[in-house]
Amino acid sequence: MGHPVTLYEQSHHFVTMSSSLPKKYPSRGALSNPTSRYDQHERIPTQQQNSERDEGQQLLYEKAKTILNRQRSPDIPFDYSLNPYRGCEHGCIYCYARPSHEYLGLSAGRDFERILFVKQHAPYLLQKELSHQQYQCTPIALGSNTDPYQPIEKRLLTTRHILETCHTWRQPLTITTKSHLILRDRDVLQALAQKQLVRVFISLTTTDTELARIIEPRAPTPEKRLQTIAQLVRHDIHVTLMLAPLIPALNDEEMESILKQAAHAGAQQAYYVLLRLPQGVGALWQEWLETHYPLKAKKVMHILASMREGHINDSRFHTRMRGTGPYASMLAKRFAIAKKRYRLDNKAPPLVTTLFIKPPKPIHPEQHNAMLPFTYPQKTHPQQAHPQQARPQQECQDAAQKTSSLAPSAQGYCHPPDPLSITQDSRLKQQGTQSSRQASTKRRHAPQKTTHDAPSPIRHAQETPPKTPSKKELPQT
Repeated sequence: MGHPVTLYEQSHHFVTMSSSLPKKYPSRGALSNPTSRYDQHERIPTQQQNSERDEGQQLLYEKAKTILNRQRSPDIPFDYSLNPYRGCEHGCIYCYARPSHEYLGLSAGRDFERILFVKQHAPYLLQKELSHQQYQCTPIALGSNTDPYQPIEKRLLTTRHILETCHTWRQPLTITTKSHLILRDRDVLQALAQKQLVRVFISLTTTDTELARIIEPRAPTPEKRLQTIAQLVRHDIHVTLMLAPLIPALNDEEMESILKQAAHAGAQQAYYVLLRLPQGVGALWQEWLETHYPLKAKKVMHILASMREGHINDSRFHTRMRGTGPYASMLAKRFAIAKKRYRLDNKAPPLVTTLFIKPPKPIHPEQHNAMLPFTYPQKTHPQQAHPQQARPQQECQDAAQKTSSLAPSAQGYCHPPDPLSITQDSRLKQQGTQSSRQASTKRRHAPQKTTHDAPSPIRHAQETPPKTPSKKELPQT
């Protein structure tokens, strides 16, 4: 595994983490590793450095100060987004989040798939922002930039702890993913779905296994994603299909087939997004297209330019998602007809925001972890998780014994305690400590009684009068 670049060794915002990831991986999505657009000099790696980039993977901790991103785009249906990871191991060549790596001095190519960042203490930062006085409850979009259930989540459990925090304080959220790893957290998702606090979006690009292996090499297969939809619906979790991206002359012919299979699996709604190529993604996409589909490359780019007014990308609001022109309107009509045919045009009930409970401001991440006594899934060993992101199983069991509202489910998980009971118990404990302190201060400042003090004249009606001593009991002088 190669060493991190000097940018992370000198910066105090990033901490290098020793990774135990395997050294051999299947093929990458990006074919090159171009220089960031913010670099003044172009970097030309040697053959040895090129081989090191293909072998290993680097995992870094980012010391983030905030976790919620405010969204002000008029064509996005959410106000806050949350992304626990930077970079994505799935390696989808069309990913519009690739240019975000260039802000860190890295490349949008293989560096985006190889150098991954995890935001340290993400659940603690989330509770800290939810406890702010100016925060008003609104649904949070989880995974709008990178996939929250990419392979490193299997051992870091960052997304799971975020779900636990949202369930404890009744915070609604939406999840966008293409990974079947979300089934690991179906107990928390089912508890959120019972209160209408969660909605899941499963992204599906194609049902062709060969195309999926090339265009998104490390993502789960289309069959696993359809099975994920069926299992989530079986647990009464609302699932929406995201046909993204829709690529002209490459996967648009599968539109009706994808919607039919998703509806058969149990999806309730469906949306699509046209292929977007911002910043350096356009060059990476053209290189990939000319390599794997040389006969279709010119046709795909020509149709795409006709929907972007002569350009390969259009960043204007309200047109960047669907495009313009005759071909774009034809795709929209086909999608509307297919949605109606397969009954994927149902209106989902809105997420509930009235159940939100304002959490107390956590002082330390360990204090936040003590309020989430979830146990880990049985398939994931506690030692595989990072010590700063996970607690030993014995601590989870001790915390579960302290809270009486925990109820183990059939899968071996534990549901979180009711935050109202937590606050009531804390208040009772606080009152008990205050009363004990007051009693101790009274005893400390109370005057000591002597033998010549007169008895109190105020006595209860049922109280017996004091007994007068007899002559035999009197002491002899």
